[in-house]
Parts: sequence; structure tokens; C-alpha cells
Amino acid sequence: MTDSPHAFSIAVPGTLKGLVVADFNALNFTGILENNEESPAVEVLPSNFGEVMGILNDPQRPEWQARPDFAWIWTLPECVAPPFRDVLANLPCDTAAVLAAVDAYAQAITAAASRAKWMFVPSWVVAWPTGILPAWQAARGAGRLLAQMNLRLAEALEGQPNVFLLDSTPWITAAGKDAFQDKLWFQGKIPFGHAVFQAAARDLKAALRGLLGQSRKLIVVDLDDTLWGGIVGEVGWEKLQVGGHDALGEAYADFQRTLKMLSRQGILLGIVSKNDEATALTALREHPEMQLRPQDFAGWRINWGDKAQNLADLASELRLGLQSVVFIDDQPTERARIREALPEVLVPEWPENPMLFSRSLLSLKCFEIPHLSEEDRSRVASYEAERRRTELRREVPSLEDWLRRLELQVKVEKLSPANLPRATQLLNKTNQMNLTTRRMSETELSAWASVPGQAVWVFRVKDKLGDAGLTGLASLQIQGTQARIVDFLLSCRVLGRKVEQTMLHWLVQQALAAGAHEVVAEYQPTPKNKLCLEFWKKSGFQSSDDRRFLWNTGLKYPMPDYVQLVTGSGQTTVRPVIEVGQSAEINLVISGETMRQFIALTGDASALHSDPEFARRTTYGGLLVHGMCPIMFLSLLDLVQQPGRRAMFRQLKANFNRPIYPDDPLILQARITEYIREVREVEIEFQIRHRTTGQDLTDGLAAYVLEKTSQDTTLLMAPKGGTPALVTDTLESRPLTLDQIPRGMEAGFNFVITDASLLAAYELLAGAVDSMPVDYETWRWRCDTASLLATTLASTFVGQCIPGRYGTCRNVELTFHQPLEKYQPYHFHGRVNYTSASTMSVISQVAITHPQAAAGVALVAGRIHAGVLSVPS
Repeated sequence: MTDSPHAFSIAVPGTLKGLVVADFNALNFTGILENNEESPAVEVLPSNFGEVMGILNDPQRPEWQARPDFAWIWTLPECVAPPFRDVLANLPCDTAAVLAAVDAYAQAITAAASRAKWMFVPSWVVAWPTGILPAWQAARGAGRLLAQMNLRLAEALEGQPNVFLLDSTPWITAAGKDAFQDKLWFQGKIPFGHAVFQAAARDLKAALRGLLGQSRKLIVVDLDDTLWGGIVGEVGWEKLQVGGHDALGEAYADFQRTLKMLSRQGILLGIVSKNDEATALTALREHPEMQLRPQDFAGWRINWGDKAQNLADLASELRLGLQSVVFIDDQPTERARIREALPEVLVPEWPENPMLFSRSLLSLKCFEIPHLSEEDRSRVASYEAERRRTELRREVPSLEDWLRRLELQVKVEKLSPANLPRATQLLNKTNQMNLTTRRMSETELSAWASVPGQAVWVFRVKDKLGDAGLTGLASLQIQGTQARIVDFLLSCRVLGRKVEQTMLHWLVQQALAAGAHEVVAEYQPTPKNKLCLEFWKKSGFQSSDDRRFLWNTGLKYPMPDYVQLVTGSGQTTVRPVIEVGQSAEINLVISGETMRQFIALTGDASALHSDPEFARRTTYGGLLVHGMCPIMFLSLLDLVQQPGRRAMFRQLKANFNRPIYPDDPLILQARITEYIREVREVEIEFQIRHRTTGQDLTDGLAAYVLEKTSQDTTLLMAPKGGTPALVTDTLESRPLTLDQIPRGMEAGFNFVITDASLLAAYELLAGAVDSMPVDYETWRWRCDTASLLATTLASTFVGQCIPGRYGTCRNVELTFHQPLEKYQPYHFHGRVNYTSASTMSVISQVAITHPQAAAGVALVAGRIHAGVLSVPS
């Protein structure tokens, strides 16, 4: 069990507080870390060495009370797992005991992870190898067992988004013979030399910069004698040194491969070179050994102009600050020019020998990305699409024409485990269009969004020229009748396309849905986010001081023209056309677990669905799925889930033609057969078929009215709770035979629909499909889920009341006169009006009533045709 996360206060990073926990004397390391001049500055909090597990396992320890920004947990393998000492002593070693100790260590780290913003754990190394030949032997190999320990630790920590296992091997390798200092160990219990501590401190600083969004995002290279050997304008592209069997050519090709490797993790590549553009691009396109092609570069400036001006222009075109740029050039004079004119740009000293290029680039340690997203992988392609947008913008006379031709779409999603890594990355690296520049870890952001009255949404942007991916994030906090915009940020790649206004339209909608009278945004200035202030000054929000911006929810915030706003399941601003003949389908598999969920929800635990031995002795030969269970999946269809509307059911008919067994692969298909536009009433016919055999198992129709609503998705209010079970009475399935069921026989039960019932129903649906097309709040709002849930009680009536233990549903017909509501006392009542010995069936008239309704007035009425099984022998 983990602790509750702290509300960490880092906004624009200054000095970070770090806790170093070690089972050896780490004072040399902490001193080196504090005195390392690279950003960010670090203050190390005091702790005693040799108390690792005690500190990790006790959240009340004083080390945690200072609320460190990060924790560094550095241990020796023999201290974490004492049995490991046996293998070092050439004694038989209990491998299981060693790995159990590793598991306990990983559990302690996991439990402590929420006490710091980030946690770093160096991998283990052995200071004293036990020999060359036995190192990897199963019985006595320290190297082999150590590899198992490190792998076990990595796998155990893999699911912790703020815990990072760092590879310590390069520190040891770089330090060489100075890695381990026996004298330091015996005199002060310091296992490593200064060179190891220096390398570790440098890697830690690089990791922190990556997590703080301070990594470099663009590498700009020269061409001649930098990307390739030779001057292309003099020797021609055919005679350039790149690839082949020449040592220097291989080195240039290797450097290009290293650049391409970095581009795959989202680092952009650019060119600034004094050259003829056509000649240079021909070399990139035509040379057979070239590892990079023009499409690998986000942009270039290839001309005879000043490189400093060209570099500034390229960064501006790519909408990146100069602090994001690394410039590589073989000429010292050009490097000096950039350093003087553009001091924010990182200009490393560059070796003359191309064989050292790749190692020099990677040694910069300024390209750390904590989590690699799809947006990172496709970043270069997105800039190519941006070039095409720019060309299109020049062709059209106005911004409106440009937007219309782009066919821009903005998709909004609630924060979820699937988008959390990219959302956190965006939160921590976006500077210019960022209202508050709040920085949070994945754990913190998820915890913040889970608090009632708080919500986070992410925005994906695409158009006909390309998909920019997840590029926006916004959050709301409801405080009484006021909604506060806590975060509002957008990647510069999609600025100027009305995405910002679309986000505000969404936020005002959500604030209104939550009952807020006003929406407030408070701008927090930083050295880099003045662009955001300029947007808010033009946003239409009222402000008297350019710091606090206000919108009255009595006014609708306008949705930009030519932008299509899409929720997780459909459009919200461009209404889909509803036509006869439209169809939808969904695949599902109802497992034994889904059946147990349905029983818990409805109370229908009749033997045919819950007792395998009883079911085996019936004509069906095994357990059956409740007939009403698949009917619930109608609520997931696009035909029902209409944006800006709520489907209010009027009628439901279902014929259960063949039995459905657990784990049958099913497909639910539906088609609109009638649409009365004036009253927005829709009628659909549906079928449930076996995907393998094609057999028609269930069919029927449903009719519903699409009522207009301004509330489209989540309400930022805590649910009232309650129990998931619908039925409030104690039911017992009676083993009635047909001759024991006279006409006029009556039975019924009381039930209540709660938030817990709806959530349980949603979870049931989610467990039976590959992926949910809508989130929970959207599902329960766009569909009269309470009424649909009540229809499942037809199964309860058949299985628990009439006929009871031996009953099966053959068909159900229900008419909805009024919608049902949550937390109201309802009664489900049925009366037998027909029995048939020849068909072994019973027909009952059923109704759902409310105690406050007029006598004889049913909210839902209909009939249930049930079959009665012969008593199994």
C-alpha cells in the first residue's frame, strides 16, 4: 500500500531538495552533487547511511518530513540481499532467498514512491569479482546472479511512473581502474571513487532536466565536414565521404545513424549550412550511403547568409525557443559566432576527428525524455505537415478559408491511464502557451484529477494534412459557484488555428454543467510564457489587471467556426446526420466473470445461470448467459450515444431465439429503421449473432427520443454512493413447475438505482468489450441508463419470481411512460395472465411503479414470455 502523494510546489524550478538514501557512506557523492554547476541546483537533505529499509518503510521518518523533490536510493547488492555474500565467498547461495530480498526492496521503494516527486535507483554492480571463469556459472557466478537481481528489480519497478532505475555500469566503465577505491572503503565505507560519483551526479542532473522539461529539442547541424566528409559544392555528391569501406566515411555514416536514433525519441533535426540548397538536398536524396534524407529534417536554412540569423529564423519557424537548440559545426569561427549572437543555444566544442562525433554528441546528456510517446515518434512528420499547412495558408485569402480547407478536428478526452504519460510530459515541457507552468509527476497529476470537484482533459488535434497528436491540456477546479482554470497549455505547434478558443469553449461548457456561475483563470508569469498572456488578453474574458481573467457562464463562450470538437465517442459541435439505414455494431464476449457481475447487480442467481451441475442436467447442457445481459450493450452503440443529446427509451422488445453460452464470441448489430425528425424519435432493429457460426441468437427493436441537452460529458460532482445491487428485498428462487403457476399468480420486489449500480453496470460492459467507446460520465449522461438498467430486472422476475428456478426468458416487451431516476423507491410487479402446457410457457403482465404515483399508474409496463424447463432428473 502506498502513501498519499504530497502536493509538491515546484513551478519554475530553482533549487531542488534531494534525499540521498544509501547503505554506504555517500557524503562524497552528496558533496559532488551539490557542487555540480549544471542545472538544476540541488540541496541534499541529511540522512544516515545504513538505514535504507528503515527510511523506505517508515513514512514518519524525519527524512520525509522535509518533503524532498526527489530521492536517490543507492545500495550495494550484498546489503539488500545478505545471502548474496555467499556467492561472493564461493559458498552455495540460496538464489530464491536473494530474489525474495530484491522483491522486498522493490516493495519498499514502491511504497515510498509517493513521498517524493521522483525516485532514482542505481542498478547494482559488484566491487570485488570472484573470478573470470565462474562469473556466469549457474552455481557460483556472481555476475549471473547480479544480472538476475537487476532484472528482477527492473521488472518490479516497471509500473511505477515516477521511479527510474538508472544503469550504473557506464559510471564504472568510464572510471576504469579508479572506479573502486579499496582504501576509501576500509577507511570510510565509501565503495566508489570520485569518478563514479561525478558520473552519477551528472546523469542525475541530466535526468532531472529531462523531467523538468529542460531537455534540448532540436539539433541543428552543418553539412560539409560535419554531416559528411568533403565540400559538396566542390567535389560533387558522388565523391562525399559517407559510408562505404573508408574509416572516415563509416564514421560520418555512424554519426548520421546516431542523429536518426535521437530523432526517433522526438528530438528534431535541422540544417544550417552555407551551401547551395539544391546541391545539398540532391546529396541527401541521391547518395546511396546517406543515412539521413530530407524528410528526416524538420527544417533547414541552406544559403550563404549569416548562420546566427538563419538559426534564429529556423527556431522561430519550428516554434522553439533558442534554449531548446544544440548547434553542431566543424568550424570554430562559426561556433564562436553562434555563442556570441545566440547565447541560449548550446554550442559544444566539436572534435576534428569524425570518429569521435557520435560519442561527443551522446556525451552532451541533454536529450533525456522520461517517457516516449507516439507524439515524440511522429514529431518530424508533424513538422512536414506543418510546412504543407504554411504553403496552403499562402494560397488562400483569409484565415477562415484556411481553417475551412484544413478540416480541423479537436478531440477531447478525460485524463486516463492511457494518456497520462503524454499528458504529464506535455505539462512539464510546455513553456510558452502555459497559464500557470505547474509541474507535476504522473502520480501527482492522476491523484489531483481524482479529487471530487477537479478534472483534467487532454486535447488531440488533427486535420487533413496530418495528426499533431495530444497537444493540449486543461484542468478545472470547482469551488462553490466558481470554476477555476488551473492548467491551460497548448503546444506551439498548433497555435493560431483556433484550438485555444475551442479549449475555452469546452471548459466553459463543463463549468456550466457543474453549476458554476463564473470561470476564473489566473495568469502566473514566467520568463517564457508571455505568449500565453497575449492570448488571454484577446480571449474575451474580462480582466482589469492582465492577471485575473473572468467569464460569466450565463454567456455562452463561442465555438470557433470550421473547427470540429469531438469527445471520446463522437462529435459535439457538428451534429451527425441521423438517417434511416444507418447502422452500428459492437463485438462482445460475456465471460463467467461478467455473469457473476450481472448476478450481483440484478440478484438473479437462478440455477441455470449459477449452478453448473444443475445446468448440465438440463436440455441446454451447461450454464446459460442471462438473456437480458447482452441487451445492456445497446447503450454503447453510436446510434444511441449521440453528442449533445440524451437517448430516452420509449420501447424495448427482445426475442431470445437461441441460448447464449459463456465465452461465446458475439456481435451486436443495429440499424435505424425509422426516424421521426420533428420529435427526434429513433427506432432501431438489433440482432445478436454468434460471430463464428453466424447463428441469430437474439433480435428485437428499441425506440428512443433524442432529447437535447447542454450537458455533454462529465459532471464534476462526487456520486452519492449506495450499493451496486438493485434489488433491496431478499429473493429466493422457487422451484415452481408449470402446474404450480396458476393464472392470476402475482409476485414482485422492490429496487433502487444508485450511482454504485450505474458504475457496476459500466464496469460489466467494459469487461466484455475490447475497448469502451465512451467514458463512464459520457455513457451515463447520453443514455437513459437508469431506465435501461431497470429492464435487466426482467431477468430477475423470471429467475427469482415467476417461473423461478426452472424459468427462461423467451421474449420481453416493455414500454416506458416515464424515465426512472436514481435513489427512488420502485416496485417491479408481475401477474400471470396466460400459461400453456403444450409450449411449457408463462406470460406475465409486468409493471414498474413508484409509491408516490397515482394508483394503477405504471412508469414502465409490458409483458414477459417465459419458458418453464422440465425438472432435471
